[in-house]
Amino acid sequence: MYGGMRCRTIISQTDHYCRLMQTVYDAVGGLDGLRRLARAWHERVLADDVVSHSFTHGFYDEHTERLARYWAEALGGPATYTATLGDAA
Repeated sequence: MYGGMRCRTIISQTDHYCRLMQTVYDAVGGLDGLRRLARAWHERVLADDVVSHSFTHGFYDEHTERLARYWAEALGGPATYTATLGDAA
């Protein structure tokens, strides 16, 4: 980590250097940003007549947290989704 951003080491045949690369997870504001995005996504899905059928069985508050943690891990954040939920979809 450097200045709050993850630093990836890029290795070439001639030299070694470190280039700062911000992950998507960092760019969207970390887990809090992804929680806001997941909350907004669920609000839009539930309001949409075409896609809301996915939640005809009901909507639970933990859906938003699970989605945010899944996105976080997929976008360069901590692996808390896998650590706490395994590979459950």
